[in-house]
Amino acid sequence: MTAQSDTLYEVTYFPEFPPTWSGALPFNLGDDDVLATRITAGPDNRNRAGFAALSDGNKLEAQPQFTNFSKSVDRNVNGVAVGGTDWGPANFNACRWTGPLNSRVLELLAAQDDRYSEATGVADSGRIVGWLRTGGVGTPEHGWYWAPGGQELRLLSNQVPIPQSRALAVSPNGSYVGDYTVSGSVNIPGYWDMTLSRTYVSVSGWDLSRDGFVVAITDNPLGQEAPFLTGFAIGSSTSPAQAFAHDSNTGLTRFLPAGYGEPADMNNNRVIVGNGHMPWVWLGSDQPDGGAAIDFGAFVVPGTPVSGLVMSGVNGGIQANPTVNFGGARFIETENSTFLTEPSTVWSRIEPGTLTVSTGTLNFGQVADVRRPDATRLNVTRSGSILPTNFKVIAEFTASGVSTVPQELWLRTTARVNVGGGFELNLQFWDYQASDWVNGTVATGPLSTHYRSVDSKAIGDLARFVQGGLVRARLQVAEVGPVTGVWSVDIEQANWMKR
Repeated sequence: MTAQSDTLYEVTYFPEFPPTWSGALPFNLGDDDVLATRITAGPDNRNRAGFAALSDGNKLEAQPQFTNFSKSVDRNVNGVAVGGTDWGPANFNACRWTGPLNSRVLELLAAQDDRYSEATGVADSGRIVGWLRTGGVGTPEHGWYWAPGGQELRLLSNQVPIPQSRALAVSPNGSYVGDYTVSGSVNIPGYWDMTLSRTYVSVSGWDLSRDGFVVAITDNPLGQEAPFLTGFAIGSSTSPAQAFAHDSNTGLTRFLPAGYGEPADMNNNRVIVGNGHMPWVWLGSDQPDGGAAIDFGAFVVPGTPVSGLVMSGVNGGIQANPTVNFGGARFIETENSTFLTEPSTVWSRIEPGTLTVSTGTLNFGQVADVRRPDATRLNVTRSGSILPTNFKVIAEFTASGVSTVPQELWLRTTARVNVGGGFELNLQFWDYQASDWVNGTVATGPLSTHYRSVDSKAIGDLARFVQGGLVRARLQVAEVGPVTGVWSVDIEQANWMKR
């Protein structure tokens, strides 16, 4: 796993938006840890004025615009941001912003072009991609690319045999352009190979009852010849979006379960982030079992509120910046702000060394699979015996090497059940002085088919929970509602966090 899953991340929230801004949506996190943000503003709060902005770690700063509307949607490692602005007879033109944060310059990509156009991605090489309309609304759309020093938007296709397409993303070195083409009434995702005279490759075996959209695309993985891309599929205007990852080398496409929603970004090591019922990080999308989308709360330091978060970007995985960080926005009733993460220097994990399944049956996995959120897991099938309690799965964990009593001690689990129904999760610490299991600050909570991370803090004198360098804890799952058939629990992580 490439997202440094043994790391706990601190979350830094930037200041609340100025009162003249009605909203801000981050969309891209660069390897220099600058979070590019799209801002909407206006005294009437109608979101009709948009500004492209950047956060430098201390503030949000609006970029210049020509008239009353502009938006930026991507940014490269050199700080070039791209998007569109209303200008001229076309009403909207692709543009880019360059220069230092405090003196940005806005440029049209094709000043004399009277077609509607938007830029959607910019490579570190400076290559920019996007789409345009050949005429007014309803006329054919085509993907294009633009090179530094160019004076025109160059179509990726010659319109035949591809009647319509949209370029939606570009790989970091500019070799691949994520796109979709229209076949009948269906958008089929794929990519342009810019190294082979602009050859177009569709995602093989695509379900023609669903539209597909590409969100991000990598360069060649090491030792392979074709890119890796991620996006989402949607069957109708009322059906939920479903995230997918496609390996062009093997032709294999994997989907997350329904409800995980749209991916937002992917780094070149194929760590994918997105949003659905919760913000998530998809790890192992390129592995044989497809990995798992894990609650973003599994990665942050204990006690960090993650309600209202929208994931926007993931970086890292390059030699210049091997540390993976995440970025996005937080929307709550009293405050709107952007956020960035950085590895914690205060908190650390205590990993379990032994596992005992006291109720239920260990189906697969081992204790090493729950030491960190890395898309490996163990699975426990519920007990079919008549028990004195509703808890049908009980897994106990023990860790060693706790040489001193910590200032704070938390238990974190990330788990899910494999079927829908009514389930309740209970977390407990072993009290060595009382020789009994005791609850922490969060005793119980619901459990569903989506990975859910729960933190519970040990209460009182922490010396009660440490003896001979050992700590113990357990995870219990009970049936509390209608449940049909045999069910099991996937445990993604179960560890302690201390400082």
